[in-house]
Amino acid sequence: MKRHVYEYDEVVIANNLPGVLYAFVEKRPLLYTPSETHKHDCIESFPALGHFFVEDKDLRLHDNTILTVVFKERLLTILLFNLSYMGLLPLCNKIQTIRREDDNLLKVVTNRSRSIRIKYKTLRVFNPEILHGQLKPKSYKVIDTFKYRGEKLKFDLYKGLEPFVKNMWIETTRTLHVESIIERKALDNFDTSVVSCRYRALEKLEPFLNDYFYLTFVARQTMPIFEAVSYHEENVIYDTRTEKEICHRLNLKKDMKTYWQDAYHWKMREFHLDFNGTIP
Repeated sequence: MKRHVYEYDEVVIANNLPGVLYAFVEKRPLLYTPSETHKHDCIESFPALGHFFVEDKDLRLHDNTILTVVFKERLLTILLFNLSYMGLLPLCNKIQTIRREDDNLLKVVTNRSRSIRIKYKTLRVFNPEILHGQLKPKSYKVIDTFKYRGEKLKFDLYKGLEPFVKNMWIETTRTLHVESIIERKALDNFDTSVVSCRYRALEKLEPFLNDYFYLTFVARQTMPIFEAVSYHEENVIYDTRTEKEICHRLNLKKDMKTYWQDAYHWKMREFHLDFNGTIP
């Protein structure tokens, strides 16, 4: 088996939601490398997402409007499970490195140092950093988590415009998650530090407070953001489409059940609605 070569017409390489959506919609084998995410990562809901049996959630914003979202983590779980069930996730989440060789060959090394060779006619890449490890992040998504004491906030999400302290998620457990987009060179500056984040968050929340309010720092999480880079390589497509653009073609389908037939459509629906039975 060491010299065995797996052959596919098209192979997808991705660690983000658009790439996983594409592999599922087009029924293409996916080489998936898990990336660091945050539980509040979400996208604004749109009609095509209803095909995936994922529940949306209404969030109350600081301006008292309602935003309907779908959480990426939940949608990824559903899609990856079904891709695996249909045999389109050949290496699950065990991939360590992927290297492109001559003659349309990929050499994939797993986390147990096993080497697998895959031949393709077309390679579709959603995350160039997976193939080109020398790429440096353009910026970072930074999540600062605080516990708060005092007055209870009456909304779920503060959406801002500026990159530093851009969004703030409020949980019922009196936890505040502050999201910022910080350039790589500015990551270690005092102006983007936890101290600055805390004071800036208090400043933005002040108009909604009438009483004592105090933030205690808990943790900081950083996730790299890579610039969309397109290399000119034969038989390789670098895809930069969004989730909405990928799902747009679903509107052209008359019967969405064809996407689920290989994964027992009716059973998958029950499973993803917290059905406690077994799947034959």
